[in-house]
This record gives sequence, C-alpha cells and structure tokens, in this order.
Amino acid sequence: MTHPRNQGAEARNGNVTERQILGGPPQAHSELSYYPVKGCAGVSACETLLTPAGLAHDRSFMVVSEEGVFRSQRRDPAPHTEPLELPVDASGARRQVDLFGTAYQGIDQGDTAAAWLSDVLRARSRPVRVPREHDRVTDGRTPGTSGYADNCAVTLVDQDSGQRAGPEPLRTLAGYRRSAQGGVAFGTKLSVLRTGKIAVGDAVTVTSWGESELPAPHGSLRARVGDH
Repeated sequence: MTHPRNQGAEARNGNVTERQILGGPPQAHSELSYYPVKGCAGVSACETLLTPAGLAHDRSFMVVSEEGVFRSQRRDPAPHTEPLELPVDASGARRQVDLFGTAYQGIDQGDTAAAWLSDVLRARSRPVRVPREHDRVTDGRTPGTSGYADNCAVTLVDQDSGQRAGPEPLRTLAGYRRSAQGGVAFGTKLSVLRTGKIAVGDAVTVTSWGESELPAPHGSLRARVGDH
C-alpha cells in the first residue's frame, strides 16, 4: 500500500481475499485498529502512523510467565476486565522472553502491572515491552519487521467472554479459503515498504497481482493507499 497525505507509505502482501477490487471502484479504509498488548483488547483510531513494524504501538507489549514464555488468548483466555493505566517504561533493564521458541528481549513493566495481570489470568504473569533495538524479522515474500505480533487462533475466541467459541469462523472459511500450503487463510499479511500516516477514509488502489498462496482465482497484490 502506499500512503498518503504528506509522506506516503507503501506495503506489499502475499494473500488477498477480494480480487474483484482490482479494476473496480476505489476502496477505502473503513476502520483502523491496533492491539497494544498481544492477546488483549484493541484500540480504534481515526488516524495513526504506519511504522516499519506496522501500525504504531501494535503488539508493543506482551504478557509472559515468570519464566518469560509468552501468554496468548489461545492458551490463557480471560474475560473482559476494566482497564489498568500505568506509565510505560521504555528504557529499563532487558530480560529474555520466549515467543514460539525464539528468544527476544523485553523490558519488564513493573510489579503493579504484574500483580494485576496475575490476578486476572490466575497465573503468575508479567508484562514486557519491545525494546528500542528489537529487530524481529517476519517471513513472507517481502520480509518485514514486527513487534510481538503473529498469526494465531484469536478468531476462535469470544472477545467478550474470553472463552473459545470455535470452530467458527475457521470452519466456514475452510470451505473456500484453504491455503495451498495447508491451513486456512483468513486475512492479509503486509510488509511496510514506506512509512507515513494512514487514516480512515484513505483510498486503497490495487496496482498489480502476483502469484497467490491460495488456489485460483485468488492472487497476491501490490497496493497503494492515498487520497484521491
């Protein structure tokens, strides 16, 4: 995608679900949401920055066990709770954390947040923040960077109760969205090529198609985002 207003932002993806948008009327962003804490509630925004790791602040924090292993909705679901406001420590001591068996660094966010999370999850837990030097590289045709984000089974979790509600929507999607490599494709995965601002209402224009990971007639895309 390519953006915008003053700077311009660009991204490229590997999968897409709506091929008919190519050559059709201009599309537009209808909503922007980011998830500051991995596995927790999202935040809606009218406008935000598109950074090398995606939307600003997306998955910048993660909840880990005392041993540093990440927690997520797939293994540690929790009901809706009242928010907790705390200052962010962006320069504290680093500690090793484990995300899908890969070691990264995180900045511990203190005992108050740890106690609150441990009570909610009923398991001793601590929040960590992505450090400035975090350099996680993602896979895909166009490798990018990300915080603590990943593809996961959150689509099966009821976001109000925190409990698994599956097997929908994956069961329905499996009927027509199976990837040639296995599994179900239920969204797009984008790498940021140029940073900038992005806003609800910005137009999205598909400029070209490439080979898809899905069976025909789907394809991958290169898209631009900007005002018309």
